[in-house]
Amino acid sequence: MGKPDFCPYDGKTIQYKNLAYELVYPEGWSWQRVKKETVISSKPRIYIMEKTDGRVILLANKRKEGESGLEHLVEFLTTGDDFEENSSGSSYEHRLKGMYSVKLKNPYIHQQGQETKDFQSDYPKHLHMVWQDNIPVFLDESDDPVMYALPCCPYCHRRLPIGWETADDFIGLSLRGPSGSGKTTLLYTLAHDHAAVFGEPFSLNGKRLYISPAYYPDYEMETEAALFEKRTADMCRENGLLPPSGETSPLFLQAVLEKNSLKKRLIIGIYDTPAKMLAQMQPDLNGKTISGKLSENLYADLFLFDPRELSGLKVGRSSVSGGARFVKCKVLSPEEQAKEQRYNKGKVIKASELLLARGQTEAIVKSEVPKTMDLYHRLKRFRDARQQDHMRHMHFVGILTKCDLLGKDIVDVRTMLRDTHCLEEEDLNLPETDYGLGVSWHSVSALGCDAFENDHLLGSFAPIRVSEPILTCIENRMRENKWL
Repeated sequence: MGKPDFCPYDGKTIQYKNLAYELVYPEGWSWQRVKKETVISSKPRIYIMEKTDGRVILLANKRKEGESGLEHLVEFLTTGDDFEENSSGSSYEHRLKGMYSVKLKNPYIHQQGQETKDFQSDYPKHLHMVWQDNIPVFLDESDDPVMYALPCCPYCHRRLPIGWETADDFIGLSLRGPSGSGKTTLLYTLAHDHAAVFGEPFSLNGKRLYISPAYYPDYEMETEAALFEKRTADMCRENGLLPPSGETSPLFLQAVLEKNSLKKRLIIGIYDTPAKMLAQMQPDLNGKTISGKLSENLYADLFLFDPRELSGLKVGRSSVSGGARFVKCKVLSPEEQAKEQRYNKGKVIKASELLLARGQTEAIVKSEVPKTMDLYHRLKRFRDARQQDHMRHMHFVGILTKCDLLGKDIVDVRTMLRDTHCLEEEDLNLPETDYGLGVSWHSVSALGCDAFENDHLLGSFAPIRVSEPILTCIENRMRENKWL
């Protein structure tokens, strides 16, 4: 337990007095307008990085002492003294390049006697910085906001969750499961409408518990989160659009436990990128385990069991053809068929080649897409080999997904899996013998209806108990911290 002092994306240790900051803007402002109309001007500065993706970063100080990019900018706006390279400037620039592994755009090289007009306005606006809700805000002479500085990791430059610097604790929840088991849709449902699935603040042992996103979903300055919110809104409705498959950024939530004026804040990171996290726990040449701050703060493995891949269960419409999923098919128009024939005329393929290609394709699919139980046993072998000590401080959360396909409500998931022989007794006992903080089982449905794969919902969005596994982890952690 304690204040997180690491990047929640890659686990590197960070210092809160030496963070990077991303500059973002209210409606009507942009970095180009800031340079054109304010005293910041278009003069290149070594502590400001214009990244190729369009973001502008105030860099941290590599040497961990001295001023950061934010402090350099504030000093310039306050006193007019601009930071310039001294005799060691070239080496400082070299260290910055090495730290960030990118090419600095227009690095400032001071040339004696050079005079250029950096302003494109005859009367540039003067700015000053104030703190609002722990965020640096740059205001003009009329106290109107011109830009905000959002705290970022000093290394990867990704934004830190809201309250990261003042949080009392952090837990990482790792979603595990095969492709198509519902990891991405589960994340989208949890995030939808400001994490509405958790409901209104509720009482917990005489205290109030508030759960909300750890980002600014409605703020115009939070463009990345706004895009994510839009995608969740597109999915979480009748006949909604499913998100594209593939890697999804972590979802960060904050749980605030409050009684009178006393507050405790827990940040929850839910990760849909297990491959990257597993890579951080590879043994080194001496056979020891490399365990960064992120892997050390993994609190629970949330393993998703797809009922369509478990023998002994009778599922709904998705059980057609032995567990096949609904897949959208496209019929070409006569014009499209003519175009296909035009560009593919003269091509000949033998029936034997078709059969060979089909066999190879099936072999590739089977090798690259592990099924539920195969992945379950892989996780067990990995934990046994490399993380036995760490597992004693972790929970296992078994989640039966797509429970709406079963046609009935499952009260005791573990007993049902045992009685239907979906999991053998040995498989059910695996987490109970390995995970020291306990095991829980849940049945959920992120959508509450069937869907065409990678397309849209077949009905109304009606999630079932998706918040239950997360709330279980939150309550368990708070009890372990003796907050309850």
